[in-house]
Amino acid sequence: MLKNIGFYSYLLKSKAKAFFSKEDGAVDIVAIVILIAIAVGVALLFKDQIANLIKNIFSTIDPNNLTDKPN
Repeated sequence: MLKNIGFYSYLLKSKAKAFFSKEDGAVDIVAIVILIAIAVGVALLFKDQIANLIKNIFSTIDPNNLTDKPN
């Protein structure tokens, strides 16, 4: 039983060391944060145009033509 505890302790330590020394994920996180910031900036820059587009789309939808049956 003590051999199993020692083995699992060693395995846990090696997995934790590999996880914390791996830096590939940090680059991905930074890239995702930058892309989100760009998307928010574009949305703020064009918020009036986006709102008008959405209003136009919803105003052209005819509720009488909406059915659950495929054509």
